[in-house]
Amino acid sequence: MDALEIELNLQSNDSEAIIKSLIFMQNRREMHDLSTTIGLIHHGDPVVKRAAISASVSIIRNSLVENYNTLGAEGRKKLAEIMDRIHPDAVNELLKEAHSSNEEVRIHSLMILGLLRRREAIRQIIEKELKSSNVRVRATATQAIGNHPEVSEHLMLLKQLNDSDCRVRANAVEALEQYGDQKIVFSLKRLLNDGNNRVRANALKALYHFGFESIEDDIITMLNDRSLNMVASGLWLVGELGIDSEDVFEHCRMYQYHPDPMIRRNYDRACKHMHRQY
Repeated sequence: MDALEIELNLQSNDSEAIIKSLIFMQNRREMHDLSTTIGLIHHGDPVVKRAAISASVSIIRNSLVENYNTLGAEGRKKLAEIMDRIHPDAVNELLKEAHSSNEEVRIHSLMILGLLRRREAIRQIIEKELKSSNVRVRATATQAIGNHPEVSEHLMLLKQLNDSDCRVRANAVEALEQYGDQKIVFSLKRLLNDGNNRVRANALKALYHFGFESIEDDIITMLNDRSLNMVASGLWLVGELGIDSEDVFEHCRMYQYHPDPMIRRNYDRACKHMHRQY
C-alpha cells in the first residue's frame, strides 16, 4: 500500500477502506502515523474506532521499546499516558505479559509498566521482578522504579546497589538520583571505585547533582584508565555535566584523534559542552 492509497482510503467514507489503512499503519508502526490513528479514535463507526485504538497502541508500544533511551524521560511518560488513556485495558495486557516465559516480552512489558502511575498491581510486579534470577529483568525493574520515585521504594533501590550485576547497580544509581535524597550520598561515594564504568559515571553524576562538585580528580582518573569503556564514560560525564576546567580539558585532548568511534564521539560532545575549540 502506497502513500496515495492510504490517504485516499482515510479521506473516504468507506469504513472498510479506512480500516485497511489503519491495519497497514499498525503493522508498520511508524510514529508519524500516530496523529492520524489517534484522530480516528472518535470515528462514528465503532469498528473503525477499535482499529484506530489498536493501531495507536501498537505504534506507541513499538516506539517506547525501540526508542526508549532517545525519547527522554518526559517523552516516554507522555506516550505511556496517552496509551493508558485511549486503551485502559492495555495495562492488564502488559501485566499478563510481565509473566511471560519469553524474556523479551517480559522486559518490554516492564519497561512500559514502569512509565505508568504506580497502581498496586504494577507495584507488585515491579517489586517481584527486583528479585528475579534473570539479570536483564532485574535491571529493567530497577530502572522502572526511577520513573515515579516513591519514598516507600527507596530502601529497595538501596539494596540494588549491592547487586552482583553492574547493569542493576548502574540503573539503581540513576533511579536513586531522581529522589534527590542527601541520605544516599554515603552509599554513592562507595561506588566511586566500582570496577564498572557506567556505575562509576552514574555515581559521579548523581553526587554532582547533589552538590558535590569537586569531582574533577575522579573524572581525570577515569580518563587515564586503561579501559576504553572507562575513558568513554569519563568523556561522557564531562559532556553530560558541562565540566569545564583546563586540567580536565587537557586530559580530554588526548583522545582528539582516537580511532575508536565511541571515544571520538564522546570527545566531540565533551568539547562542545565545554565550548572549546578542537
